Amino acid sequence: MPTETQYQTAIVNYDRGALLQLFGEIDERQPSAIRSLDGQFWEAGKAMEYLVLRAFELEEARVRYPFSVENRLTGERTTLEQIDGVVYSEALACLVETKDWSVPVDFDEIARLQSNLQRRPASTIGLFFVRSGYTMPAQILTRVRIQPTVLLWEWGEVREALERQQMCEALHLKFRFAVEEGDPIYDIRGIL
Repeated sequence: MPTETQYQTAIVNYDRGALLQLFGEIDERQPSAIRSLDGQFWEAGKAMEYLVLRAFELEEARVRYPFSVENRLTGERTTLEQIDGVVYSEALACLVETKDWSVPVDFDEIARLQSNLQRRPASTIGLFFVRSGYTMPAQILTRVRIQPTVLLWEWGEVREALERQQMCEALHLKFRFAVEEGDPIYDIRGIL
């Protein structure tokens, strides 16, 4: 099984065309059959995780690929959090979470990302990317939170933004909508 370093080394060689091909393979639900450029297979969920980050990186956003946050208080080397990535675009700092699931994501997963955000500066937001949508309770609970700190992304939005080379623009549109309307769910398809 490839390491995080091997995945990162592979994905940085992907141009937009290779990312679109990878998107299609994920879309066809064959993530375990997808080979990275170095010939190794992508572990389930990893292809989507790295695709999203690379799409932002190709548009000059600064990204940090997946990493673990270690417990530094006790001196023990235990993992506190597994972060799927970070995106910095203009003044926005965003923790990334991806779920390449065949079923809609429930609010528990979104709440976990919101919990991670509580350990970060208040200006940090979350970006949650899913392939199979969100449950209705997840959408409702995300909308009624006191502060809309997690922006929800559907897989079709990623496709359109990637094809149009506007991942960063889509991020900023979603953020502006959350600021103006107080709603973290804004479908950017057809707007870019």
